[in-house]
Amino acid sequence: MLKSISTSVTRVYGGKFADRLGGEIVSVTSLSIMLLETICMVIANLLPLAIVGILLLAAGMGVTNAAVFKILSKEAPHTIGGAADGLEDRCLGGFVTPPVMASFIDKTRANLSGFSKGFLVFSALAIMSLIILGIFRMGSKNSAATSKA
Repeated sequence: MLKSISTSVTRVYGGKFADRLGGEIVSVTSLSIMLLETICMVIANLLPLAIVGILLLAAGMGVTNAAVFKILSKEAPHTIGGAADGLEDRCLGGFVTPPVMASFIDKTRANLSGFSKGFLVFSALAIMSLIILGIFRMGSKNSAATSKA
């Protein structure tokens, strides 16, 4: 519950940062923080460290969520409603992520380190998101260069 509240609260401030600094910069920064925090979660062996890691991960997710909508308004200005609906479905994240995270858990319960290793899923998602942002950035630069010519 604390993670959900943290994500929602930081989404508001993430939107303000994205409006001021731009969606791409805010997304890259927050995704980089998320990546570092997921690594922190994987190596966390103390509960306080894990709680701090989860809260910072939630903050990164909230800020990224807000920044994505800033990017969306720039990349798809004529289809913002449909694109936003697609983003808000969240069927992939809520449906696929938990079972993949659970696959790291030792089913015999002899070793509980799999719980923390499940956060590698978020590392992979952050890396994929950074790659997608890079592709958007290259596409924006190419379209700007083409329109000037």
